[in-house]
Amino acid sequence: MVDVVPEKSHIALAVDKTGSTTTSTWDHDGDAQTSKISRWNSIYNVLSTVLVGFEDAEEMALALFPSEAATSEFNAKACVTSPSAEVAMALSNADEIKLNLPGPLATNGGGTAIGKGLVNALAQLEGAPEYAPRAIVLITDGAANCPEGAITVTELFETYDETVHTLVTDAYAEGIVTYVIGLEISDVPNGTALDGKPNNIVPFDKLNELAVQGGRPLPGSTKFYQTLDEIELKLSVQNVLEDAKSCNLAFGDAATEPTATLVEVAGKSYGYVENLDCASGDGWIYLDDTFTALRLCGAPCAELKATEAATVTIGC
Repeated sequence: MVDVVPEKSHIALAVDKTGSTTTSTWDHDGDAQTSKISRWNSIYNVLSTVLVGFEDAEEMALALFPSEAATSEFNAKACVTSPSAEVAMALSNADEIKLNLPGPLATNGGGTAIGKGLVNALAQLEGAPEYAPRAIVLITDGAANCPEGAITVTELFETYDETVHTLVTDAYAEGIVTYVIGLEISDVPNGTALDGKPNNIVPFDKLNELAVQGGRPLPGSTKFYQTLDEIELKLSVQNVLEDAKSCNLAFGDAATEPTATLVEVAGKSYGYVENLDCASGDGWIYLDDTFTALRLCGAPCAELKATEAATVTIGC
């Protein structure tokens, strides 16, 4: 019998700090009588308060797109992104992440360089331990532009960056899921005006595609977390981080009689279930054929997220 705690999830936050996050305002408290605040103010408020509750259960990193060096000029300076994540992957770093966010009243500038932000986020997930779950949490208020290789200003801001879909799809193939959180994402097709928005696409549809490709789509027609105010944004970030908590247990010694292993969580014991569907059933499955680690599914997974402790009786 071995007392084990879940492997720490590795979460890379890819956070939009474009000019539109400060020029666009919305409701933050559900009270029509109070003044609206900028979307960025809400992003700052939510991340500053919510991350603290998860920093000991999940290692986190922060990648902003674009960087604070980006400007609002209609040229390549608007797409400048840091060469690496602003905050490296670590436990208990909510305060450091807060310090690396522009202040709540900051005036952000720049284009929607999601692709560059995803690259920096993915780099932070490369060194995760073998059985640690890995995820990107993408928070954005628009569709991706600033594609690599753009020559003209029109290409830079008016062309949708399709590479973001390749990045998310390839990441999922490597076991990295992507949660997509949108802020007031438009379901109206973009026109062809020189306005800094990718032409001839529907932002809502593109984020829907990303959510499906990232492996964590929501049920129904809206696959990503569509938020219309700060209250919804806070709830979405909380739900995503809770869902991303680990249900993986690594116990080192190999089970020589794999079907005899038992897992006890919150006072209830779960035995081996042949061909268990982890997406819908209660129990556990081995993570690989070494029989040294397993993943809890359904009810025991939910209990593990709450208690962060389990006992494994290794079959031998």
